[in-house]
Amino acid sequence: MDLELGGSEMDIATDQGFANSLYKACNMKEGGSALVAPVCGSFVFMSRGSTKRSHSKPMGDTSSPAVKAGNLLASRTLVILLILAAQGVWFILEQPSSSLMEQHVLFQRFLGLVTMNRFSMMMGDFTAPTLKPTWLYSSHTDIQDLEDFKVRRRLQNVEMVRHYRDSKGRSRITGGAGLKGSQAYPKYFGQALSACRSRHKMKHLRMARALYRAAKGSDRRVDVRPRVNKLWSDHADLNSVIQFLSR
Repeated sequence: MDLELGGSEMDIATDQGFANSLYKACNMKEGGSALVAPVCGSFVFMSRGSTKRSHSKPMGDTSSPAVKAGNLLASRTLVILLILAAQGVWFILEQPSSSLMEQHVLFQRFLGLVTMNRFSMMMGDFTAPTLKPTWLYSSHTDIQDLEDFKVRRRLQNVEMVRHYRDSKGRSRITGGAGLKGSQAYPKYFGQALSACRSRHKMKHLRMARALYRAAKGSDRRVDVRPRVNKLWSDHADLNSVIQFLSR
């Protein structure tokens, strides 16, 4: 799903787009794979001055429309990941290394529900023009095998950030001319993910089926306490989606 391909129908910030993504997630087969990469602009260090996000205040300035939009996007992404985990799908969540999304209140709740593996990598190892340190959060430890598919670096002199002083003489930082272009994935990264998945495809399928059988025969029940559901519902604005689907 990509905004450039489908507009609002593929924008999980809209009720229509989120409902569409939930439908697709619910129809994925066990043992399948999914790469999820929500917009990171509200969570990275570049925007800290305006978002007011920090490790002690990861939700940021919630009066800001941009911050509210970022929090909603993160919350809905995590709902999708919950469904993918329940479906037995090998999922990967990508974020720049400076992103504070991991500190989001629902992300922390998610970590208590689903086992996650965090892998540090450089997009520059897959022919990106800059190093671009990146975190990959995955449901499987096999994500570490990406190391086996690195290629020769082809770094370029790209302006990622620009330092300047404002009218009051304060040091400031803003995105450079090459920042926007660095968001695209290099094709060798996609090929490496595909090769990594192919290497472990049958293993993941067996694991997914075993987990499904175990869950089906378990006495464990979902926590349906109102305050627990309200946390997810409020942050992901699920009520508006339910209303949209009820039309």
